[in-house]
Amino acid sequence: MVGPLYGADRDLVAFLASRGYVNDLNIPWQHLPRPSTGLPGESQLERLIQQEKIDTPEQSFGWPEGELAQQFRSARIREHFGILWDGRHFDPDLRIRLLDASVELPVAVAYLDLNAALKTVNDTLGHKAGDIVLQVYFQDVAAGLPDQGDAYRLGGDEVGIILPGASAAEAAKAINQMCVLLMSETLRYERSEQLPAVSVACGLVIASDPASSGHVLRESAEREMYRAKKFTKDKSLRPSSLAVENETDV
Repeated sequence: MVGPLYGADRDLVAFLASRGYVNDLNIPWQHLPRPSTGLPGESQLERLIQQEKIDTPEQSFGWPEGELAQQFRSARIREHFGILWDGRHFDPDLRIRLLDASVELPVAVAYLDLNAALKTVNDTLGHKAGDIVLQVYFQDVAAGLPDQGDAYRLGGDEVGIILPGASAAEAAKAINQMCVLLMSETLRYERSEQLPAVSVACGLVIASDPASSGHVLRESAEREMYRAKKFTKDKSLRPSSLAVENETDV
Protein backbone atom coordinates (compact mmCIF):
# COMPACT_ATOMS: atom_id res chain seq x y z
CA MET A 1 0.00 0.00 0.00
CA VAL A 2 1.16 3.51 -0.82
CA GLY A 3 0.09 6.79 0.75
CA PRO A 4 -2.04 7.45 3.83
CA LEU A 5 -4.40 4.72 5.05
CA TYR A 6 -7.99 5.25 6.12
CA GLY A 7 -10.85 3.28 7.59
CA ALA A 8 -10.69 -0.48 7.17
CA ASP A 9 -7.23 -0.39 5.57
CA ARG A 10 -5.78 1.47 8.56
CA ASP A 11 -7.49 -0.91 10.99
CA LEU A 12 -6.15 -3.93 9.10
CA VAL A 13 -2.57 -2.67 9.15
CA ALA A 14 -2.85 -1.77 12.84
CA PHE A 15 -4.18 -5.26 13.60
CA LEU A 16 -1.44 -7.00 11.64
CA ALA A 17 1.27 -4.86 13.22
CA SER A 18 -0.07 -5.38 16.75
CA ARG A 19 -0.02 -9.14 16.23
CA GLY A 20 3.50 -9.07 14.83
CA TYR A 21 2.66 -10.04 11.25
CA VAL A 22 4.13 -6.84 9.83
CA ASN A 23 6.48 -4.21 11.10
CA ASP A 24 7.18 -0.52 10.62
CA LEU A 25 8.25 0.41 7.09
CA ASN A 26 11.55 1.77 8.42
CA ILE A 27 12.56 -1.69 9.67
CA PRO A 28 14.15 -3.99 7.09
CA TRP A 29 12.37 -7.31 6.74
CA GLN A 30 14.20 -10.52 7.56
CA HIS A 31 13.20 -13.64 5.67
CA LEU A 32 14.30 -16.74 7.54
CA PRO A 33 14.20 -20.18 5.93
CA ARG A 34 12.43 -23.03 7.69
CA PRO A 35 13.31 -24.42 10.11
CA SER A 36 14.62 -21.25 11.75
CA THR A 37 17.16 -21.41 14.54
CA GLY A 38 15.64 -18.20 15.90
CA LEU A 39 17.25 -14.98 17.03
CA PRO A 40 19.96 -14.52 19.64
CA GLY A 41 18.44 -14.88 23.09
CA GLU A 42 15.14 -16.16 21.70
CA SER A 43 13.67 -19.14 23.54
CA GLN A 44 12.14 -22.19 21.89
CA LEU A 45 8.71 -21.01 23.07
CA GLU A 46 9.20 -17.61 21.40
CA ARG A 47 10.18 -19.34 18.15
CA LEU A 48 7.07 -21.53 18.28
CA ILE A 49 4.84 -18.51 18.90
CA GLN A 50 6.39 -16.59 16.01
CA GLN A 51 5.96 -19.58 13.68
CA GLU A 52 2.32 -19.95 14.73
CA LYS A 53 1.73 -16.33 13.70
CA ILE A 54 2.69 -17.37 10.18
CA ASP A 55 1.11 -20.84 10.06
CA THR A 56 -2.34 -19.89 11.40
CA PRO A 57 -3.33 -17.32 8.72
CA GLU A 58 -1.72 -19.43 5.99
CA GLN A 59 -3.99 -22.33 6.91
CA SER A 60 -7.05 -20.13 7.47
CA PHE A 61 -6.88 -18.26 4.16
CA GLY A 62 -5.39 -20.98 1.99
CA TRP A 63 -2.10 -19.26 1.17
CA PRO A 64 0.61 -21.50 -0.31
CA GLU A 65 2.99 -22.60 2.42
CA GLY A 66 5.70 -20.02 3.00
CA GLU A 67 4.18 -17.29 0.83
CA LEU A 68 2.60 -15.37 3.70
CA ALA A 69 5.79 -15.78 5.69
CA GLN A 70 7.72 -14.18 2.86
CA GLN A 71 5.24 -11.29 2.70
CA PHE A 72 4.55 -10.65 6.36
CA ARG A 73 7.38 -11.99 8.50
CA SER A 74 8.48 -9.29 10.93
CA ALA A 75 12.17 -8.56 11.38
CA ARG A 76 11.72 -8.27 15.14
CA ILE A 77 15.16 -8.53 16.66
CA ARG A 78 16.80 -8.10 20.05
CA GLU A 79 19.72 -5.95 21.02
CA HIS A 80 23.32 -7.19 21.06
CA PHE A 81 23.00 -9.21 24.29
CA GLY A 82 19.71 -10.83 23.27
CA ILE A 83 17.83 -9.56 26.33
CA LEU A 84 15.81 -6.45 25.38
CA TRP A 85 14.18 -5.58 22.07
CA ASP A 86 16.24 -3.63 19.57
CA GLY A 87 15.54 0.09 19.85
CA ARG A 88 14.29 0.40 16.27
CA HIS A 89 11.05 -1.31 17.37
CA PHE A 90 10.25 1.25 20.08
CA ASP A 91 8.58 3.96 17.99
CA PRO A 92 6.36 1.68 15.83
CA ASP A 93 5.38 -0.42 18.86
CA LEU A 94 4.45 2.71 20.80
CA ARG A 95 2.28 3.96 17.93
CA ILE A 96 0.42 0.64 17.93
CA ARG A 97 -0.06 0.66 21.71
CA LEU A 98 -1.42 4.21 21.61
CA LEU A 99 -4.28 3.12 19.34
CA ASP A 100 -5.93 1.51 22.38
CA ALA A 101 -5.05 4.21 24.92
CA SER A 102 -7.85 5.53 27.11
CA VAL A 103 -8.40 7.06 30.54
CA GLU A 104 -9.24 3.59 31.85
CA LEU A 105 -6.31 1.91 30.08
CA PRO A 106 -3.49 4.44 29.68
CA VAL A 107 -0.08 3.73 28.21
CA ALA A 108 2.96 4.35 30.40
CA VAL A 109 6.24 5.29 28.72
CA ALA A 110 9.51 5.23 30.67
CA TYR A 111 13.06 6.27 29.78
CA LEU A 112 15.95 4.82 31.81
CA ASP A 113 19.64 5.69 31.88
CA LEU A 114 22.43 4.42 34.14
CA ASN A 115 24.21 6.85 36.41
CA ALA A 116 27.97 7.42 36.32
CA ALA A 117 29.06 3.91 37.42
CA LEU A 118 29.13 2.50 33.88
CA LYS A 119 31.52 5.18 32.62
CA THR A 120 33.74 4.58 35.65
CA VAL A 121 33.85 0.84 34.92
CA ASN A 122 34.57 1.37 31.21
CA ASP A 123 37.33 3.89 31.95
CA THR A 124 39.07 1.83 34.65
CA LEU A 125 38.48 -1.81 33.66
CA GLY A 126 37.50 -1.66 30.01
CA HIS A 127 34.39 -2.37 28.01
CA LYS A 128 34.31 -6.10 28.79
CA ALA A 129 33.66 -5.21 32.41
CA GLY A 130 31.17 -2.59 31.24
CA ASP A 131 29.34 -5.28 29.28
CA ILE A 132 28.80 -7.20 32.53
CA VAL A 133 27.13 -4.13 34.00
CA LEU A 134 24.93 -3.70 30.93
CA GLN A 135 23.85 -7.34 30.84
CA VAL A 136 22.86 -7.37 34.50
CA TYR A 137 21.07 -4.04 34.06
CA PHE A 138 19.09 -5.32 31.07
CA GLN A 139 18.27 -8.59 32.85
CA ASP A 140 16.91 -6.73 35.89
CA VAL A 141 14.81 -4.47 33.67
CA ALA A 142 13.38 -7.54 31.92
CA ALA A 143 12.76 -9.28 35.25
CA GLY A 144 10.81 -6.30 36.59
CA LEU A 145 8.53 -5.95 33.55
CA PRO A 146 4.82 -6.78 33.91
CA ASP A 147 3.56 -9.44 31.49
CA GLN A 148 2.22 -6.90 28.98
CA GLY A 149 5.27 -4.63 29.08
CA ASP A 150 8.14 -4.36 26.62
CA ALA A 151 11.63 -2.92 27.06
CA TYR A 152 13.96 -1.68 24.32
CA ARG A 153 17.62 -0.76 24.18
CA LEU A 154 17.54 2.69 22.61
CA GLY A 155 21.31 3.05 22.50
CA GLY A 156 24.22 2.54 24.89
CA ASP A 157 22.68 2.18 28.35
CA GLU A 158 19.46 4.04 27.46
CA VAL A 159 16.34 1.91 27.78
CA GLY A 160 12.77 2.67 26.72
CA ILE A 161 9.82 0.89 28.31
CA ILE A 162 6.19 0.66 27.14
CA LEU A 163 3.60 -0.47 29.68
CA PRO A 164 0.10 -0.64 28.13
CA GLY A 165 -2.81 -0.44 30.55
CA ALA A 166 -0.61 0.80 33.41
CA SER A 167 -1.40 3.77 35.62
CA ALA A 168 1.36 6.01 36.93
CA ALA A 169 1.31 4.15 40.25
CA GLU A 170 1.48 0.72 38.58
CA ALA A 171 4.29 1.79 36.25
CA ALA A 172 6.23 3.37 39.13
CA LYS A 173 5.90 0.14 41.11
CA ALA A 174 7.34 -1.90 38.23
CA ILE A 175 10.23 0.55 37.74
CA ASN A 176 10.92 0.54 41.47
CA GLN A 177 11.26 -3.24 41.34
CA MET A 178 13.81 -2.92 38.54
CA CYS A 179 15.80 -0.37 40.56
CA VAL A 180 15.76 -2.53 43.69
CA LEU A 181 16.95 -5.55 41.72
CA LEU A 182 19.76 -3.57 40.12
CA MET A 183 20.99 -1.90 43.28
CA SER A 184 21.04 -5.21 45.16
CA GLU A 185 23.43 -6.80 42.66
CA THR A 186 27.02 -7.55 43.64
CA LEU A 187 28.90 -7.39 40.35
CA ARG A 188 32.31 -8.91 39.83
CA TYR A 189 34.72 -8.88 36.93
CA GLU A 190 36.88 -11.94 36.29
CA ARG A 191 35.76 -13.42 39.64
CA SER A 192 37.80 -11.05 41.76
CA GLU A 193 37.36 -7.40 40.86
CA GLN A 194 34.18 -6.08 42.49
CA LEU A 195 32.46 -3.49 40.35
CA PRO A 196 30.87 -0.36 41.84
CA ALA A 197 27.20 -0.35 42.75
CA VAL A 198 24.97 0.63 39.86
CA SER A 199 21.94 2.92 39.95
CA VAL A 200 19.60 4.27 37.31
CA ALA A 201 17.70 7.49 36.57
CA CYS A 202 14.16 7.01 35.26
CA GLY A 203 11.59 9.28 33.63
CA LEU A 204 7.91 8.36 33.33
CA VAL A 205 4.99 9.80 31.36
CA ILE A 206 1.41 8.57 30.98
CA ALA A 207 -0.75 8.84 27.84
CA SER A 208 -4.52 8.33 27.73
CA ASP A 209 -5.23 9.93 24.34
CA PRO A 210 -4.94 7.71 21.22
CA ALA A 211 -3.93 10.82 19.26
CA SER A 212 -0.85 11.33 21.44
CA SER A 213 2.44 11.65 19.57
CA GLY A 214 4.82 8.81 20.32
CA HIS A 215 7.75 11.09 19.48
CA VAL A 216 6.59 13.71 22.00
CA LEU A 217 6.02 11.06 24.67
CA ARG A 218 9.52 9.70 24.18
CA GLU A 219 11.03 13.18 24.46
CA SER A 220 8.96 13.92 27.56
CA ALA A 221 10.06 10.68 29.25
CA GLU A 222 13.68 11.46 28.41
CA ARG A 223 13.31 14.96 29.84
CA GLU A 224 11.92 13.52 33.08
CA MET A 225 14.86 11.11 33.19
CA TYR A 226 17.28 14.03 33.13
CA ARG A 227 15.30 15.67 35.93
CA ALA A 228 15.70 12.51 37.99
CA LYS A 229 19.41 12.35 37.15
CA LYS A 230 19.96 15.95 38.19
CA PHE A 231 18.22 15.31 41.52
CA THR A 232 20.74 12.62 42.51
CA LYS A 233 23.87 14.02 40.86
CA ASP A 234 25.33 15.56 44.02
CA LYS A 235 24.38 12.72 46.40
CA SER A 236 27.39 10.94 47.93
CA LEU A 237 25.80 7.49 47.59
CA ARG A 238 23.96 8.07 44.33
CA PRO A 239 20.57 6.32 44.48
CA SER A 240 18.24 5.30 41.69
CA SER A 241 15.56 7.91 41.06
CA LEU A 242 12.26 8.30 39.24
CA ALA A 243 10.69 11.52 37.98
CA VAL A 244 7.04 11.40 36.86
CA GLU A 245 5.63 14.04 34.54
CA ASN A 246 3.45 16.64 36.36
CA GLU A 247 4.72 15.50 39.75
CA THR A 248 7.08 17.83 41.60
CA ASP A 249 8.80 15.30 43.84
CA VAL A 250 11.45 12.93 42.49
